[in-house]
Amino acid sequence: MTIFIGTNIAGGKNNYVITEFFNKKSFYNYVAELLACSENQPRGYENISDLCELMADCGPGSGSRWHCRVSYETAKGSV
Repeated sequence: MTIFIGTNIAGGKNNYVITEFFNKKSFYNYVAELLACSENQPRGYENISDLCELMADCGPGSGSRWHCRVSYETAKGSV
Protein backbone atom coordinates (compact mmCIF):
# COMPACT_ATOMS: atom_id res chain seq x y z
CA MET A 1 0.00 0.00 0.00
CA THR A 2 1.50 3.31 -1.10
CA ILE A 3 1.86 6.02 1.55
CA PHE A 4 2.05 9.73 0.77
CA ILE A 5 3.65 12.06 3.32
CA GLY A 6 3.25 15.82 3.06
CA THR A 7 6.02 18.02 4.44
CA ASN A 8 5.33 21.67 5.24
CA ILE A 9 8.61 23.61 5.29
CA ALA A 10 8.65 27.11 6.78
CA GLY A 11 10.79 29.75 5.10
CA GLY A 12 11.36 28.07 1.75
CA LYS A 13 10.20 28.61 -1.83
CA ASN A 14 8.57 25.17 -2.04
CA ASN A 15 6.59 25.32 1.17
CA TYR A 16 4.83 21.99 0.70
CA VAL A 17 6.39 18.79 -0.64
CA ILE A 18 4.74 15.38 -0.99
CA THR A 19 6.87 12.24 -0.89
CA GLU A 20 5.66 8.79 -1.93
CA PHE A 21 6.71 5.67 -0.02
CA PHE A 22 6.11 2.11 -1.26
CA ASN A 23 4.68 0.94 2.07
CA LYS A 24 4.89 1.51 5.84
CA LYS A 25 8.14 -0.41 6.06
CA SER A 26 9.86 1.85 3.52
CA PHE A 27 8.57 4.93 5.39
CA TYR A 28 9.74 3.44 8.71
CA ASN A 29 13.20 2.80 7.23
CA TYR A 30 13.35 6.40 5.99
CA VAL A 31 12.46 7.74 9.45
CA ALA A 32 14.98 5.43 11.14
CA GLU A 33 17.74 6.62 8.78
CA LEU A 34 16.77 10.26 9.23
CA LEU A 35 16.85 9.94 13.02
CA ALA A 36 19.90 7.66 13.19
CA CYS A 37 21.96 10.13 15.26
CA SER A 38 19.18 11.41 17.51
CA GLU A 39 17.67 10.22 20.76
CA ASN A 40 14.22 9.72 19.20
CA GLN A 41 14.29 6.32 17.53
CA PRO A 42 11.17 4.87 15.91
CA ARG A 43 9.66 1.71 17.35
CA GLY A 44 8.14 -1.01 15.20
CA TYR A 45 4.68 -0.61 16.73
CA GLU A 46 4.33 3.11 15.96
CA ASN A 47 1.74 4.19 13.43
CA ILE A 48 2.20 6.64 10.55
CA SER A 49 1.12 9.66 12.64
CA ASP A 50 3.61 8.81 15.38
CA LEU A 51 6.41 8.46 12.83
CA CYS A 52 5.49 11.87 11.36
CA GLU A 53 5.67 13.45 14.81
CA LEU A 54 9.11 11.94 15.42
CA MET A 55 10.38 13.62 12.24
CA ALA A 56 9.22 17.13 13.21
CA ASP A 57 11.94 19.69 12.39
CA CYS A 58 14.22 16.98 10.96
CA GLY A 59 15.56 16.62 7.46
CA PRO A 60 17.87 18.30 4.99
CA GLY A 61 17.82 22.06 4.63
CA SER A 62 16.85 24.77 7.06
CA GLY A 63 13.55 25.94 8.49
CA SER A 64 10.91 24.49 10.74
CA ARG A 65 8.92 21.61 9.25
CA TRP A 66 6.11 19.24 10.07
CA HIS A 67 4.91 16.08 8.35
CA CYS A 68 1.53 14.41 7.90
CA ARG A 69 -0.02 11.64 5.86
CA VAL A 70 -1.99 12.82 2.84
CA SER A 71 -4.50 11.06 0.63
CA TYR A 72 -3.87 9.86 -2.89
CA GLU A 73 -6.25 12.55 -4.20
CA THR A 74 -4.26 15.29 -2.46
CA ALA A 75 -0.96 13.88 -3.73
CA LYS A 76 -2.33 13.55 -7.28
CA GLY A 77 -3.61 17.12 -7.21
CA SER A 78 -0.23 18.56 -6.19
CA VAL A 79 1.67 17.19 -9.19
